[in-house]
Amino acid sequence: MLIGQGNKDNVKPISPYSNNPQSVVYNGFIDYKSGKILKGVEYWKNLADTILEYVNHPESKFVNGDKSGVMERRHITNGEIVYIGKETKNIEEQSLNIEKPLEYIDEKRLKKKISNMTPKQARELGIKHRSTLLRIKDRIIKGKKIKWGTKYIKKLINVE
Repeated sequence: MLIGQGNKDNVKPISPYSNNPQSVVYNGFIDYKSGKILKGVEYWKNLADTILEYVNHPESKFVNGDKSGVMERRHITNGEIVYIGKETKNIEEQSLNIEKPLEYIDEKRLKKKISNMTPKQARELGIKHRSTLLRIKDRIIKGKKIKWGTKYIKKLINVE
């Protein structure tokens, strides 16, 4: 798909991909804004016009950016801080979890601890059913991944 730069009537042309982009301007296209099917070279902006617009556009970073000659930089003052981006939604309202330090799990030691645990010890830690402990031990024996965040695993490993 090719998206062109509109030249007339604020049209934004969209057309199918072509190996010969020069021919696309002579075929029909869809206007991105209205959805109408249009045709004609007059709706497309040529590269020369685009380059000239770029060269002649005013430079907003400078005080006299719309003139030629030596330009003066604008002085930037600190205004309002605005966070942008999808991850920053309501960032001021989110609490930082700084009470709990980062924990590293010694998987080998904990697997050994769970493997040696008796059903009675597991029951004292809050595991009601013996089959739950057996399933966890079976995962350890078979070398399957242990999900350390599940409630049963947490019950088994949090008491040292």
